[in-house]
Amino acid sequence: MRRFFLDADIVACETVELGAEETRHLRDVLRLGIGDEVSLFDGRGHEFACEIQSVGKRSAQLRVLTGI
Repeated sequence: MRRFFLDADIVACETVELGAEETRHLRDVLRLGIGDEVSLFDGRGHEFACEIQSVGKRSAQLRVLTGI
């Protein structure tokens, strides 16, 4: 599963937004899209499985599924 860093508090069952640089990497380099699953970690020892909900030019919305 692809991993992304998010410097924010991540809570299960919420939606989080990736910034422009991470979104470009997700969309153009990894070629991931809506429905694909990725992992988010916060640098504090927490990691979460997420599903991509939408991908725009400058941001992506991820639904946090569960802690890993």
